[in-house]
Amino acid sequence: MKKFIVALLAFALVFAFTSCDNEAQGPTDDWDGIGVRIARHTIPDELGEGATCEGNWDHVKSATYADGVVTVEADLYDMAEYASTNPDQGKHKWFALFISVGDFAEDDSLRINESITLEQAREGDTEKYEAVFAEDADKAMAANEFVFWAKADDPGSITLSRNGATPLTIQVKVEDVDLVSSSDDFISAIKAGDKKVALADNVTLTEKVNFTKSVDIDLNGKTLSTDLDLNINENAAEDPSVVDVTISNGKLVLNSNSITHGTLRLYTNSNVTLDDVEYTTNATGIFFRQTNANAKAVIKDSTITSTGAYAIGTNASKEESENMIVEIENSTISAAKEGSTGILFNVGGGVTIKNSTVIGGKQAMIARGGTHSFTDTKFVAEDALAASDDEYLDKDWDTGNGVPCAALVVGNRNSGNSYPYGTTVTLEGVTFEAPEGVYEIYVYENKEEEAVIVDGFVPTLPFVNEKDTMNGATYEVRVKK
Repeated sequence: MKKFIVALLAFALVFAFTSCDNEAQGPTDDWDGIGVRIARHTIPDELGEGATCEGNWDHVKSATYADGVVTVEADLYDMAEYASTNPDQGKHKWFALFISVGDFAEDDSLRINESITLEQAREGDTEKYEAVFAEDADKAMAANEFVFWAKADDPGSITLSRNGATPLTIQVKVEDVDLVSSSDDFISAIKAGDKKVALADNVTLTEKVNFTKSVDIDLNGKTLSTDLDLNINENAAEDPSVVDVTISNGKLVLNSNSITHGTLRLYTNSNVTLDDVEYTTNATGIFFRQTNANAKAVIKDSTITSTGAYAIGTNASKEESENMIVEIENSTISAAKEGSTGILFNVGGGVTIKNSTVIGGKQAMIARGGTHSFTDTKFVAEDALAASDDEYLDKDWDTGNGVPCAALVVGNRNSGNSYPYGTTVTLEGVTFEAPEGVYEIYVYENKEEEAVIVDGFVPTLPFVNEKDTMNGATYEVRVKK
């Protein structure tokens, strides 16, 4: 088997690899259509039926091209070293890529590394390689592609030239990732915390996880699931270092035996980013733990769907948390079950939402403290009680979502000293939906020194409680003309 792989590596003789210090050159506009794919050689018939052909392609997660740079993500630890038949190349962790020249395959002046034609580069390789990618795993090398062998520790570069265009030097760069396919592999990888983690298969975690080191997790189109907790920086009191966790590109399924339990939990100096994630839970999706500070959740191009009490929630237990930040963009946040709330925010900090939808059963969002900015966003209360049936219009509000029903609730009402801070909300292009007779915004100022301010511009004036029932709150929401 090794002899077969080594023989194929003789192709590396065709190209003169250059140092990684070279940068991409020339305007890439002259080279629209350049692309890259992961490649592998086929199993030759002479190896016999049932033969396997292990190769480093199994450890290459992705290859992308942009602006003169090919970026490869690969698990370098699991790659094997092979010797080239060219003594000058030596023994390395080789892997192969398909480089596409796009529509320039028919250009007779096209040259690779100054002197090699596309036909020469493809010679002998058309039947030896097949693409490896999820969309079409059986597609062979295309007529406008050639094979480029790279070594993981120094992948090098390649230059394309043709008449009438500035030569393009394509730099190949390799990013080391840890491809994991089991709970044990995942937990070991995040404890190491020294490189990006990517799922090679769906992973169900079998033990509670606490992120103590920053990590970038690429779900890689797969699903990460657990019935236990994901905690970020749970031991912050012992180690105040900031822990950043990014989760992207796939599905997250976190469940619990309690609908109010936080399944993804943030502590002091912890940050989480969800990017292109479809997150479902039967509990509280993102929960800022009580009596903590300096935590942030960023949700972009994602969905959080909770069948529990809250999609995103905070806890105002003494001493109240400070500087809790939520940033949402191009996303949908939903806890549409009867009696549930999309976002509960009742601590110091604030929420910024842009181009998104927030859905709740009883309330879409409760802003019981903090400074908030909402732009081009829709707040929807699906099953809230009509104002005539709302018990909290004439008495102190309770904890959690024991407040008036409305798409958006702003402020506080409490005869004690709970939630001792004001609330400011700025609206720009915001819309509201609620059942007939249900307030779209409900505003109340507890004390003059805990000022409540709601202002901004909206397409249509919302159904809001009367000014004389706001207890002195400033409410200046107007239609933008």
